[in-house]
Amino acid sequence: MGGTPTRRASATDPRDRQMETTPLAPTARRSLPAALLALALALVGLTAAPPAAASTPSVRYAAHVQDVGWQGEVADGRTAGTSGRSLRVEALKIRLVGAPAGSGVVYSTHVQDVGWQAEVASGAVAGTTGRSLRVEAVRIRLTGPVAATHELRYRAHVQNVGWQAEVASGAVAGTSGRSLRVEALEIRLVPKQAPTVAYSAHVQNVGWQGDVVGGATAGTTGRSLRVEALRARLVGGTESGSLTYTAHVQDVGWQPQVRDGAVAGTSGRGLRVEAVRFDLTGDIGRAWDVCYRVHAQNFGWMSWACNGQSAGTQGFGYRVEAVQVTIVPARSVMPSVGAYRAKGAAYQTPGGYLRTSVAGFPTSTHNGAIPYSVPTLLVDRSSTRLEHIEALVAHSRLYEGIPYERDSRRSNVNQPWNGTDCSGLVVQSLLAAGLDVRGNDAGSRGRWYRSSQQLYDRPGLLHVPLAQRQRGDLVFYQQNGRIYHVAVYLGDGMMMEEDSTWGGGGRITKLRTGGGLTADVVRPFP
Repeated sequence: MGGTPTRRASATDPRDRQMETTPLAPTARRSLPAALLALALALVGLTAAPPAAASTPSVRYAAHVQDVGWQGEVADGRTAGTSGRSLRVEALKIRLVGAPAGSGVVYSTHVQDVGWQAEVASGAVAGTTGRSLRVEAVRIRLTGPVAATHELRYRAHVQNVGWQAEVASGAVAGTSGRSLRVEALEIRLVPKQAPTVAYSAHVQNVGWQGDVVGGATAGTTGRSLRVEALRARLVGGTESGSLTYTAHVQDVGWQPQVRDGAVAGTSGRGLRVEAVRFDLTGDIGRAWDVCYRVHAQNFGWMSWACNGQSAGTQGFGYRVEAVQVTIVPARSVMPSVGAYRAKGAAYQTPGGYLRTSVAGFPTSTHNGAIPYSVPTLLVDRSSTRLEHIEALVAHSRLYEGIPYERDSRRSNVNQPWNGTDCSGLVVQSLLAAGLDVRGNDAGSRGRWYRSSQQLYDRPGLLHVPLAQRQRGDLVFYQQNGRIYHVAVYLGDGMMMEEDSTWGGGGRITKLRTGGGLTADVVRPFP
């Protein structure tokens, strides 16, 4: 499979590239550059070895009971409170033990004559003591990393009702508006059941293949056969929601989204699928990411995409020959989660070159009037050189299909929706990767504007011969001795650019060796 993604990203496989030009959805659900970065690092083998086995997390809790007071703490499904004695629970304390750093539990109680109280966290008292007020209902939920891997199941023993059915994290156990006391509570912390995708391809001269799961290959490679249709469905999982998907079909374009086993594409018409998109909706979409890639005619396996991005060759007319799809925890690898990061000394540019930063950068305006936001940093103090490079590449790919707008670099980390020019793409992507190449000069194009010529001339950036170019370098084009264009080099003869000449704006395309390509490149992270 060439490496299973931790999340979506551009990989370093020599045949890994993406020529799709469709823009990202303007309301991206999750931090897509973080996903790109994480998957890129996973595929180049930089994620750390799995951390040493940690203690199994558990939930512990105690009840303050009428005529009894605080009972001893119990754990993992045992009963706090009483049953058969008609004694009210008046307060609760709940905490986690053995959970990953940053994890917690928050909870609130519905109290007689009070109603719902504010949430409290991790061992604090919810309810009342010394006031003889009954708890009538409770809500409990997890926070932090443990919420991605576990969920709470709990039930209440209620006056005149007995034990209710078990509910899941965030739901109400007990009653409200019926003046019934909670007499006991049982709480369990259980691992989430990971969902997966079962999917199959309808292939030229073959027909429907059997289902595959877990990132396996649907379709064929090495046989020059087109995928004509796909079916996919969710298997397992505890969250509600759906898998949606669509295909870009020869002579048809993007079809309407379908879901849960329906056919995307065509059969019996001899039409090739050229690109695909998958996404998750509902609770499952908040807890998990769906990542996928295609094996395309003339290109082989292309870049991973996730959560509604296009994977394929829309606009180039190449057939999809195979597909791989997998589901991974949402935000499972983020720059702030050290256990999944490459270890070792943090990267810093050598002396004499522009210094990287993880402190964030100031915002500015375009032409003194139009504000734009500096993108969220995709690196931290532990980031390696390669992680800075992959952050640059990840952010640059947000601009696929985004319109070209001269002298603009308005951007939001998830929504660079207003357009940008070639140098704006590079400036924003470098900022996301921890390098500020802007100047402080105020000119007609607005403070901190950087043209491609200014980027090429910027002091503190390393120039190396074109023949030594590497992924993450900046390539430049000149005419009559002046630099007029800049792009991010992706490796293997491909680059990411904002270009006005073809009408589509941001795209991944082959490195143009003509057109004034300079004899050197800029290496922002030496």
